Amino acid sequence: MIVAPPAIVVVPLASKEQVYQTISYVASKVRQTGAPVKHVHSDGPLYLESRSLRDVVERVDVYIASAVGDFANVLPAQEELKEGFIEKRGFVHVVQGVAVLFKYRVGGEPRLEEVVIYTVGAPYRDFKFNL
Repeated sequence: MIVAPPAIVVVPLASKEQVYQTISYVASKVRQTGAPVKHVHSDGPLYLESRSLRDVVERVDVYIASAVGDFANVLPAQEELKEGFIEKRGFVHVVQGVAVLFKYRVGGEPRLEEVVIYTVGAPYRDFKFNL
């Protein structure tokens, strides 16, 4: 699948264990790039933003497990013309699940600047990653 920024991808999986295995795999691959990886937990719902700006492009992947009642909702993208450049912003409302935000710096040499793993909801409070 190819998605143009702002990119928000929701990946439904069967179980919490599948979510954990997938996130662990993603985190291990990101660590190989040398980009910093952070983990943030929230017991309550989060709104996450994916932006496509002149020098920054972001992507959000949301992993939800149907077995534990995970839920996420993608909101319509917004566009705004700023200094001759169309900035795009998308939002996802993560009620329960795991989201991974990839932040790329595209001014000059493109590079993965940062990755943040958000665990949302009580079922994910105990998730630990080797970051």
